[in-house]
Amino acid sequence: LVAPWSVNLGGVVETGAGQDLTFNVSNGHYNFSVIAPPGSVASPASGVISLDWEDEQINITLTQVTYTVTFAESGLPSGTTWSVTLNGVARSSATAA
Repeated sequence: LVAPWSVNLGGVVETGAGQDLTFNVSNGHYNFSVIAPPGSVASPASGVISLDWEDEQINITLTQVTYTVTFAESGLPSGTTWSVTLNGVARSSATAA
């Protein structure tokens, strides 16, 4: 992970950019929620953990959200090559002949 992410455990928030966030709490039941970095989703995003005299670990998976972007050309003569650059990546196509 590069971007910071956070966990709210019973009202206490820890933030970090590494793989682990650690809390030291007493026995009991705690609600938790994960604050994922922008452009990501967490699974699970929230839940309840019950601590009863032993350490517990909750594995959180952060997944980057991606979307499909389609550019559709109209108006160029048949066989014309055209291109689009998105975020520094160029793609080219040719109109149908």
